[in-house]
Amino acid sequence: MVRGRDHQPDAGTGYAELARATYTRSGKPWRWWRPLIALAITGAGMLLGQTVLLVAFLVIDLAGASRVETWDPEVVLDRIVALDATDVPVLIVTLGGLACLIPSIYLGLAVAGMRPIGHIGSVALRLRWRWMLSLLPVALASLVLSLGITILVSMVAVAGAGGAPDAEVFTPQWTPVGTLVPALLVIVLLVPFQAAAEEYLFRGLFVQTLAAWLPARRWSMALVVVVTTLLFVAGHVYDVWGLLDVGVFGLAAVWLTLRTGGLEAAISLHVVNNVVVFSLQATGIFGSTEGSGEGSLVGVLATLISTIAYCWVVAVMARRAGLRSTSPWPSPRGVAPVPLPMPGVWAPVQVPSQPVR
Repeated sequence: MVRGRDHQPDAGTGYAELARATYTRSGKPWRWWRPLIALAITGAGMLLGQTVLLVAFLVIDLAGASRVETWDPEVVLDRIVALDATDVPVLIVTLGGLACLIPSIYLGLAVAGMRPIGHIGSVALRLRWRWMLSLLPVALASLVLSLGITILVSMVAVAGAGGAPDAEVFTPQWTPVGTLVPALLVIVLLVPFQAAAEEYLFRGLFVQTLAAWLPARRWSMALVVVVTTLLFVAGHVYDVWGLLDVGVFGLAAVWLTLRTGGLEAAISLHVVNNVVVFSLQATGIFGSTEGSGEGSLVGVLATLISTIAYCWVVAVMARRAGLRSTSPWPSPRGVAPVPLPMPGVWAPVQVPSQPVR
């Protein structure tokens, strides 16, 4: 693009700077502490939601338990940490508690005065539902590719080892239908909100907050990507390979958010992954309905290949659809708005020069 004093500045603010841009366009001075208010209310809202659900869990589930030891706090904690995909009360507490992030974030933005609060969704100041729904089949294909690579490599490894004893890894322990159906119902209803809530927090609120505090430089955006990904990884209790797998997903999610100007692509991938994995885990096909938290080099490579493929397809679809990845107004950092003539009165338009960054 040609730059110079006679050329209009780039029209468009990226997703990361939307929080500051939407506020300063109202003519009010930006204050660094506003995101802190939003973060505090978000944390308080999630804590309140989790507390209410946990109390309900203790009252309803444990009050009817026949074993006295189930009242032991260690037993309760072990159940929550194990995250058995067929343990409906635990699913409601964990998934529902994370889902509380979405209303908490919107409330925090509203109280902090960072309106319109829709900037957390995309540069369109809302979630672009049609775009997000169109990506669900692509996300499913990506997950199938990842699972296919993992299973294929594992089968080859088992065959190379002579078939035993590693073959036991593929022996399912099927869940009874009476236990599976309610678990699947909870998974389908709550997991999409849990996955979306994590995107709202890590790729939404955290990204926009850090970008609002840092200068508009390339290094600052790289710092935003690294920090938010590390925070996302820190929120999971896995082994080294499992954390690397989560890190690959986190990097892909933040890239998708910045590339498409919204959370939709990351939400689609996250929702499909979690719904399918939780559902498969609930069936007992992996031999256990509990989350192991263990990863592998094969799993990391499969995730890397499948997420790269997903990112490439999303980029192609966004380009063909003409998807806007920036806002229709210029960045507020050092760029004065272009003055317009009054109605009925002719006046020359003064075009500001491109700021040096």
